[in-house]
Amino acid sequence: ATENGLLAPLLGKLSSTRVSLYADDAVIFANPDKEEVEALMKILKLFGEVTGLTINQEKSTVSAIRCTDLNLAEILQSFGGKQVGFPLTYLGLPITLG
Repeated sequence: ATENGLLAPLLGKLSSTRVSLYADDAVIFANPDKEEVEALMKILKLFGEVTGLTINQEKSTVSAIRCTDLNLAEILQSFGGKQVGFPLTYLGLPITLG
């Protein structure tokens, strides 16, 4: 999707890692951009249509990292899950910003 211009490259140290998968959990790193979130949701919907594997919206969350001056409600309009802050727990590990 990045090579085709649907998603902008990520900046920073994790710029080469967009998805982290473990068992039935996935973490997707995305830029805080409304059009990019919409494109990502379309990609995931198409993936679900092709494979039959769909997102459980009730278990889906988003955690914004250093996005204090952005209107996240508008950016995440197409997401459908809930927004959670830090600290949070992922795979049993506490995650904090520091």
